[in-house]
Amino acid sequence: MSAEASRASRSFPHVGRALPAWVLTALGVVAGLGGAWVAVGPSGWWFALAVALVAASAVFPRGPFTAGLVVQLAVAAVAGGAGAGWGPLAVVLLSTHLIVAVGMVASVAPRRALVQLRALRPSALRFVAVQAGTQLVAAVVRMVGVRGGADDGITWIAVLAAVAIVAVAVAVLVPALGGSRRSSDG
Repeated sequence: MSAEASRASRSFPHVGRALPAWVLTALGVVAGLGGAWVAVGPSGWWFALAVALVAASAVFPRGPFTAGLVVQLAVAAVAGGAGAGWGPLAVVLLSTHLIVAVGMVASVAPRRALVQLRALRPSALRFVAVQAGTQLVAAVVRMVGVRGGADDGITWIAVLAAVAIVAVAVAVLVPALGGSRRSSDG
């Protein structure tokens, strides 16, 4: 090994399997366009707005554009743009969650950086866990909503969302507050 090769191997540590950070941005773009295609349809002003929001959130990941896109897709899905079947609702839930999850990572990683797959593992596991729960709740709400009419489904979504928010708040805040109290007592 030459002296130059030896210096190069010391200055660039082996980081393991990694991918370029711009791939995360691209994944967010694909999720945004796919969600818009399903929720809004492939034409019209709403689709043009969704495409503009996807592009803006790719360029400015820390801006309000990602939130605007998620709100637009959610409103379109609830208003009936996502169609009557289970599939479109599942796609909109998946795409909006993926847009937010990928946007959070992409907003802190420079596009030219390499992101270790190991570093993405905890976020990916959280994503899968939340998706499993969300899709299950949506399936239950969808079945209840089909029997009782569209308004019943929206009501159940609100009730289950409120219960889920309280459960998450209790699960996160109680241990956090209890842990800080114990550490300050000792």
